[in-house]
Amino acid sequence: MSRKVDFQAVHERALARVSLDASIGRIPFYDYSIEYQSALGLPFHSPEPELIHFLEYSEKIENSKNACEKIERCYSRYSVEIPIGLLDLPVWWTPAIIDSIKAANWVEADSSWTRKVFGWTYVQMQGAFLDIQFENPISCDSSDWFQMAQALLDLHRRLEPGPLTSRKRLIEFV
Repeated sequence: MSRKVDFQAVHERALARVSLDASIGRIPFYDYSIEYQSALGLPFHSPEPELIHFLEYSEKIENSKNACEKIERCYSRYSVEIPIGLLDLPVWWTPAIIDSIKAANWVEADSSWTRKVFGWTYVQMQGAFLDIQFENPISCDSSDWFQMAQALLDLHRRLEPGPLTSRKRLIEFV
């Protein structure tokens, strides 16, 4: 039996569940992901404590000259300010961040779209997920929210090791 899923409605439901945070422009992706999985009827698996410990004590982007330069070039190319806290994230995540920004621009470079999706004012880790602060409130009535949310979930899927890394694959890291 095939079931058609309205992913836009799923994203809207997940955003509605974190609406107090969204009303101040904050998206705690740990909570958002729980609601997203629930709306799809799927179980949510919290990241392993070993993964969280590994990420907390990993080298940070700011401590790697190579990673810092790559992030700076990417953000500069798309005219986006590097958010506070980004350079405190694990160096492992540098390729995922860059690939996600490039993927949002796969048709053609669009600085305004990139700023809308990746123009965060602040970011930090919440467990193994990102806790993102935007400059303005976020509304699920926004015609762009579905696409923004999909791009940000895709970023979380790319994070290695990250919250959506399979348990079997985590052995390579922790």
